[in-house]
Amino acid sequence: NKEIVISAKAKKQTSIIEAEGSRDSMMKEAEGEAQEMLSRANGSAQAIRNQADAEARSIKEISRAIGKRGEDPAAYLLALKYIDALRSVAVNDNTVVKFLPRDLTSVMTAEGFGVNTIFPPKSG
Repeated sequence: NKEIVISAKAKKQTSIIEAEGSRDSMMKEAEGEAQEMLSRANGSAQAIRNQADAEARSIKEISRAIGKRGEDPAAYLLALKYIDALRSVAVNDNTVVKFLPRDLTSVMTAEGFGVNTIFPPKSG
């Protein structure tokens, strides 16, 4: 009878120790996953900051260099952004790119947007 009680207590203690170990393991694993997610987020945030800093330095250097030549750095930087935007639009499968003579583009664009009253058709 004493042996059964002692055996039952030992099994109970073993079960408790195993359950606590399992719980601790799960908690450590969850803490590790949370730390990993936090580290990835911090790394991504730092990468974004680094990229923004690099772009800011680049813009300052371009502005300084172009400003020395007496040109407008804002126009140059805007043209670069425009080219990047066109590049991202042109890679779309549904995009058709047509090259037109420069003298036709403003008229065709104006007519396409229905602004014939602002740019009346040229006569004669």
